[in-house]
Amino acid sequence: MLTRNDIQSEKWSISKHTQLSPTDAFGTIEFQGGGHSNKYVRVSFDTKPDLLLHLMTKEWQLELPKLLISVHGGLQNFELQPKLKQVFGKGLIKAAMTTGAWIFTGGVNTEKKKIGLIGLGKHAMFYFISADAQEVK
Repeated sequence: MLTRNDIQSEKWSISKHTQLSPTDAFGTIEFQGGGHSNKYVRVSFDTKPDLLLHLMTKEWQLELPKLLISVHGGLQNFELQPKLKQVFGKGLIKAAMTTGAWIFTGGVNTEKKKIGLIGLGKHAMFYFISADAQEVK
């Protein structure tokens, strides 16, 4: 019989403590204060890229990008000064719009970063890919 101490001392692992199942987490996101909407999809870390490409090019009818931009953040809370955050956001948007880029993000799991990344989407065409966290060893 398992005791409370046995359960608490057991190390969590993605393979043992989670169950994979299909996700229907995709659709259109409506941004507040501007009537701007865009497509999004949430996928697992091991989703096959050809399935994503099919969704984006066939279902959403997007043209193939000329550039892919991947935005990743750390797990620690990383604060930018408001002015620097604005300059970074505008520069990223300009880079995407002038190059015909798709922008991917891992969907960092801190509330401030989620809001910051989604906030960029109000001004440009952003397609968010949020990957599930992989097992930390």
